Amino acid sequence: MRTKAQDDFFNAFSRMNSKERELLEVFASRCIGGTIYTSPMDIIHEVIIRVMDGRRNWPPDVDLGVFIANCVRSIASNSRKLAEWSNLSLDALSEDDFAEMRSHHAQTMSAEDVALRNERTGITHKAAKFVKATLGEDEQGRQVLEGMLVGLEPEEMCDAFNLSPAAFKAARQRVTSRLKVFGQRNPQ
Repeated sequence: MRTKAQDDFFNAFSRMNSKERELLEVFASRCIGGTIYTSPMDIIHEVIIRVMDGRRNWPPDVDLGVFIANCVRSIASNSRKLAEWSNLSLDALSEDDFAEMRSHHAQTMSAEDVALRNERTGITHKAAKFVKATLGEDEQGRQVLEGMLVGLEPEEMCDAFNLSPAAFKAARQRVTSRLKVFGQRNPQ
């Protein structure tokens, strides 16, 4: 059975406008790095669940958005602490545990890691666009650039694009010289 305080919370949450909810989502997205929560709404829903089951209480004299934001911060912090305490020795982990940890880590990047990754991706796209434009009709150079972008090894590029080692080396030199020019023109 729900209490009046829980009904008040639920009604106030239902009345929040889209801008307030969007701001909460943005805040939550910054807090979920390193936690078990994979989306901002997951942790906001956790706050709602905790209020509705009585583990959290909303004081009506506190702004609802501020209350939810502080709950999100608290729950995220606790989730990170629990993750630190639950570390196991390497001997105790199986290969399946490693695979699960890798997939979980990939899903829970911190906001700073996401920003750095996005910045590197943006620079990479600009550099690739510059190199493609300056290569013109150099098909081998374009192939080597594409191979570099997807992380192919030199031998794999030679096989995939049917290049001799000498042709690959020459194409790679053309690409890297253009990348150097891009770096000189766009110091970071």
